Amino acid sequence: MKKWNLYLVLLVLALMSASAQAAITHLYNFLIDPEEGLTGLEDHVGTADFTVHGGVIFVDCCIEFQSNGDYVSMPADEIAINTYDELTLELWSIQSSMDQGYSMTAAFGDTYGDDGIQYVAISTSGAGVSRAMITDGSINPGWMSERGVDGPEYNDDLLHQYVLTIGPDESSPDTQIISYFIDGAIVGSNSTNDNTLAGLSNSFAYLGKSLYAGDATFIGRICEFSIYDTALSSDEVLATFAEGPNCVPEPATMFLLGLGSVVVLRRKKS
Repeated sequence: MKKWNLYLVLLVLALMSASAQAAITHLYNFLIDPEEGLTGLEDHVGTADFTVHGGVIFVDCCIEFQSNGDYVSMPADEIAINTYDELTLELWSIQSSMDQGYSMTAAFGDTYGDDGIQYVAISTSGAGVSRAMITDGSINPGWMSERGVDGPEYNDDLLHQYVLTIGPDESSPDTQIISYFIDGAIVGSNSTNDNTLAGLSNSFAYLGKSLYAGDATFIGRICEFSIYDTALSSDEVLATFAEGPNCVPEPATMFLLGLGSVVVLRRKKS
């Protein structure tokens, strides 16, 4: 390759990386430094560090939720999800093979009594389906005004990528749509109707815990969670899947990059 061509390629890659960095507002991965001790509680892009509750432990660069009552909380008021014009939530998780029942794996919103309201969430489990969803109304319970997309549930002890995006419909910019992706492939899209990001609540932000009191907490591992201030395109979601998380846990998912059972640390976004 000629030298000037190499420089052009490097410049393009640098610009693409800078663009991706600008879109990420919060990044949570769970790497532990053996010399410095526990460093996995940090927001690696913003300042919204998280808190673990119950028996959450750090294993193979992931956080593991071992029993009902284990969850992670983030400072919802600092994240301020209702100030976003567009949104992407990207979750890398490993779900236990046990029957989970309905829950939320990543949730932002509020509760009224025992019910969730004014929320956006990814559920990786629930009666054989997973779901990306939004509801901004004060109607109780929130599911009565909820809009979302259902997908398959994977209780297979393997690493999967789940992505929720909310942004304008390309064919009708005044219409907002919610899209759901699993492992880089789009599951489906749906109009949000009257539900908007501006109508969401900044009361609570959870990983592994639902906004509905009757739901169990998540059992499994979360290996990375990112928040973007834009709605990633299908091509961009596929690119993030191909790139993988910052850390591939052991045993690694066999479909992901063919890495076998080696723990591989790769800095992609932080």
